[in-house]
Amino acid sequence: AFGTSVSGGLTNPGTSQTFSLTTAGSERLLLVSNSGVTGGSDNVTGVTYSGSACTKVTSIQPTSGRWLSLWYLVNPASGANDVVISTSSSDVIQGIAGYYSGVSQSGFPDATTSINASSSPLTLTLTTVADNAWLAGVALANDSGITAGTDTTLRSTNGAGYGIIDSNAPRTPAGSNSIQVTYSTGASAGIAV
Repeated sequence: AFGTSVSGGLTNPGTSQTFSLTTAGSERLLLVSNSGVTGGSDNVTGVTYSGSACTKVTSIQPTSGRWLSLWYLVNPASGANDVVISTSSSDVIQGIAGYYSGVSQSGFPDATTSINASSSPLTLTLTTVADNAWLAGVALANDSGITAGTDTTLRSTNGAGYGIIDSNAPRTPAGSNSIQVTYSTGASAGIAV
């Protein structure tokens, strides 16, 4: 089940961004994303929650756009704690974070995907391993706002063109499943687990 999500706002320029997220429930999973530097490589060096290091899923860059990265932490501390995103150089940092409960605490993630798109919609398709799995991730459209596509819910956004998305329900049976966003112009990218 989805818990809550929060935007860290815009840090420009900076080498770190700190914002608070409150988690609750059991069998928690934290997702954190950053959309930042437009240079030749992703400059995020680490993400922590309540001092615990998150694990990077991957990072991806739309054509001529901001790098997008996704990080996760299984069984994050409960209550109000700080998310800290650190970078190797002073640049744009735009963090968002959200958490889920009732998530398997072992073998995560069992499937991941990432994609660039040059036209709407941006569709993230992955092959789920377990029956009744949720899909969750992050989507970015550099030049326009995003809206939730088919069977997708848009959570916290950090600007009109960037946000956490999920399936808002278990998918059955296991196999090829997707979530998507739509947008009007420009290049886009997404990462899902």
